[in-house]
Amino acid sequence: MLLMLLLLLLLLLLLLLLLLLQLMLLLQQQLLLLLLLVVVLVLLLHCCCYYYYSQFCLYYNYYYHNHQSHYHYYQSHFHYRYYYY
Repeated sequence: MLLMLLLLLLLLLLLLLLLLLQLMLLLQQQLLLLLLLVVVLVLLLHCCCYYYYSQFCLYYNYYYHNHQSHYHYYQSHFHYRYYYY
């Protein structure tokens, strides 16, 4: 999933580069470089945000699943009579 997203972003970046190269004839080169830098930074930001969000989701699901399963296991297998003699 992440690889597919990165490939899609790379394709989008290449298309934007081609478009920017075509527009370079009409605009000044410095403005285009600035625009290109902004586009690349935004794409990197999206990739980083997606990565950290996916890591958070994995951690949350793992934590929730394990703790919920332990909670239900202890709740169903242990009773008060085991604690009090």
